[in-house]
Amino acid sequence: MTLTALQGVSEDGFRHPTGSGAHEWWYFDAIDPASGVALVVIFFRGIPFSGARQRFPHAPADDFPAVAFSLYGSRSTELYFVNLHRSVTIGGDRMSIAIGENRAAYRDGVYEIELHDELLDGRSVSARFEFKVESARVSSPAPAARNGGAPHVWILAAPRCEVTGSISVDGTTRSFAGTGYHDHNLGERSLQAQFRHWRWGRAHFRDETFVYYEADGVSALDQPVRDETLARNIYMLRYAETLRAGGYRIRQRRIVDNGPFYLRFLSEFTSPSGQTVTGFSEVLRPRALEWKWFWPLLDSRVRPHRSGDRVGRKITQWLIQRGF
Repeated sequence: MTLTALQGVSEDGFRHPTGSGAHEWWYFDAIDPASGVALVVIFFRGIPFSGARQRFPHAPADDFPAVAFSLYGSRSTELYFVNLHRSVTIGGDRMSIAIGENRAAYRDGVYEIELHDELLDGRSVSARFEFKVESARVSSPAPAARNGGAPHVWILAAPRCEVTGSISVDGTTRSFAGTGYHDHNLGERSLQAQFRHWRWGRAHFRDETFVYYEADGVSALDQPVRDETLARNIYMLRYAETLRAGGYRIRQRRIVDNGPFYLRFLSEFTSPSGQTVTGFSEVLRPRALEWKWFWPLLDSRVRPHRSGDRVGRKITQWLIQRGF
């Protein structure tokens, strides 16, 4: 496995991966420290977590564009969708992408995101967010490239952002304000062909932002990542329940996205000085993406936009809200 790490908004342009299983995605998250409400938005080309994409790995990545959105309340996942769309338009030397009626673009120091889509349970959702890029002191040194082979590329584009926005569902609108993060991943091959184990996390402390990123034991940042205690989720996926990255301690406090190959956590991060904050962590073991019997289960969560099947959608939404 070869990992190439880059940093800065100037690196956030399109790379056009073209190999079998090629993929590219732009990830945004934010947490409101006052309420604990958190959100994630992802724009995909060649979404790897789709049964449809796994069936046709040699097709162009732009045949499988998708958008994902999750809103996590204090106790459960309140809003969720991962929708495949028929069209994707890209442009700009930084970032500009439109998938269906969803758009994200970088302009003058701000990432502007606009969503118009359908929740998993069938309700319509609209949202607007602005991620204003802040100059952040990142506790880990700048990433260094590791050369050779067809790499997986990670771009730490905007590690700290001031985030404001609103979310509307069925005529009810709620506002959001918090601190956010943005990165960008891409690969010329499928995830399962690139590595066996990947993990990432980030947290915003009072005067710094901390990020770790590791694939198959190779750290993209200059700090060791060490497991302390191990656990398994309900699908028997093994992960580090507590770990250390450099002088920082991470405890996986709550699983907010659960599966046989992937976990997303709201995590407790403690700095060397003893400050504790909530951040995001993820674990990915992509081998399960090879299992053909598993692809229909992927399709239950990653669905074509306006695909119908209201009963199936509501059942899946009920399972997600209860941590399955």
